[in-house]
Amino acid sequence: MYDVDAPTLATYQAWLSPQEQLRYEGFLHERRCREYIVGRGLARRALARELSCAPNQIEFEAAEQGKLTVRAPCPNDRIHFNITHTADYVGCVTCRDHAVGVDVERLDKRVSTLDIAERFFSAAEYQTLQGLTESERVNEFFTIWTLKEALAKAYGLGLAAPLESSRMRVEPPSFIDAQSSYPPFSGGAWLACGSPTPLHRLAICVLCDDSTVVSILPQAPENPGDVGGEAFVWATGRLKSG
Repeated sequence: MYDVDAPTLATYQAWLSPQEQLRYEGFLHERRCREYIVGRGLARRALARELSCAPNQIEFEAAEQGKLTVRAPCPNDRIHFNITHTADYVGCVTCRDHAVGVDVERLDKRVSTLDIAERFFSAAEYQTLQGLTESERVNEFFTIWTLKEALAKAYGLGLAAPLESSRMRVEPPSFIDAQSSYPPFSGGAWLACGSPTPLHRLAICVLCDDSTVVSILPQAPENPGDVGGEAFVWATGRLKSG
């Protein structure tokens, strides 16, 4: 969160590589600077546990579409991670052996939900949104959007993915019904979504087949501003081809 205290921000900034420091200094807005520092700091904190090293030893390398991988202390293709941020929330997930994507969004009534959905959602999703009240539409829109984004980010595609080829729906109380007609997504995926705060929606995607058991293990808060995930209520499901 953006109420991370000054000592924590200073620690995270001290972990930046010289190249990251140059990029950070090039940002014009304070919000973007804080997103960058906190995102890289959270990633290094989590990865240091996985790699049994100090956070400042970790160096990143950007692949296509900007997805980060671990370059040092040694290249590691077993540990996958992904960072996400919105106006006032930053998150990071790690996963062993399987690519992972995460997306978080603030529920914002100013967003033109129907205009965006008409372009990026399936016809069925768009029709569903049309039949909802404004409040219901905002909640449903951001649930669908974060799931689609998490899936695309797990594949390293971002908005280059054909988001309209996937259909996402959360069925009460906690089941995600997800299908995709995009052939590259046919390898299977595990999906989860929840609300880290009443004002945010967060989704996670792990690329794996149906035989893989996935568990979410939240990190305990360590610094002011950390949001622990112990109390999250998750909806989960598997992506099907169709």
